[in-house]
Amino acid sequence: MLNPLFITPSLVIELFLTLILFILFSIAFIATLPFLKSSQKTTTLTYKLEKKSHLIASLLSLSLFFKVLLLPFFIYNLNALSSFIPGAMCSAGVVSSNEYGGVLIGLKFFLVFTLLLYGLFYKESQRIKALYHSKKRHFLFIALYLFLVLEIVLEYLFYTNIPYNESVSCCSTLYTTTDSQAFSSLYLVGSFYFLYALLMLLNWFQKRELLALFSGVFLYSSYESVTYFFSSYIYELPSHKCPYCLLQSDYNYVGYFLYNSLFLATFYSFVQLLFKERDEHKKVLFFYTFFVLLLSYYFLSFLIRNGTTLW
Repeated sequence: MLNPLFITPSLVIELFLTLILFILFSIAFIATLPFLKSSQKTTTLTYKLEKKSHLIASLLSLSLFFKVLLLPFFIYNLNALSSFIPGAMCSAGVVSSNEYGGVLIGLKFFLVFTLLLYGLFYKESQRIKALYHSKKRHFLFIALYLFLVLEIVLEYLFYTNIPYNESVSCCSTLYTTTDSQAFSSLYLVGSFYFLYALLMLLNWFQKRELLALFSGVFLYSSYESVTYFFSSYIYELPSHKCPYCLLQSDYNYVGYFLYNSLFLATFYSFVQLLFKERDEHKKVLFFYTFFVLLLSYYFLSFLIRNGTTLW
């Protein structure tokens, strides 16, 4: 059972909303199953299914909206739980406290990303009748629903296996310079800005396939750069390297602005790839540029004020 120490009001709200959303997705899942049956457009079954499609669309729209809002709330609760766990200074200690944390947080980001793409696909299918009656659309939702089931299982295992009476690793031991896979500061910064410039060129010339590909590469490069280079300039401590402490109030919650902008830039890069009729290049430009400029501000600000780097 969940330890009483973790029954905080915000966590109760998160778990309750997670359960409600899962129920809504389950209703949509059950309503989707009849669509898998072969039928002609003139049959009574198809007529009933057309009426059910409005219910599914409403459930998906409502569920997707709250699913997106629940992700930052989940991150916020991880920070709140760190005060209950010996040795944990931020979300890093909570996530690493058992083997389910890292998988769960990765799955949550994956689900929000793919469910948003599916929401656009569902909206597009309502406009194009041939796509609307395609079984592939329903099989895709069933696959996503199975990941939602996995998320519920992992969330239960994660919260019920968080230790409360033993010390866990803090971010100062989890993220050190030796853990950066021997990347030098110069290489990190050089590859980060090179990939950003490359993405801007691909976005300008509308090379959608390459843009999506290198967006994935830039996502990994950004994680390494933020963790092992830029974070130190935000904390103004050469030994403090952590991607989670950026989400705390001590640093004005700058992590939420950084990660949301990176997430949205990556998302719209894939939107342009999957939906050829949509032109999202201005959004890609804005969110990537905002992400890079915000990180550069902290680096340049420290450099100007102190006349030195933290290399």
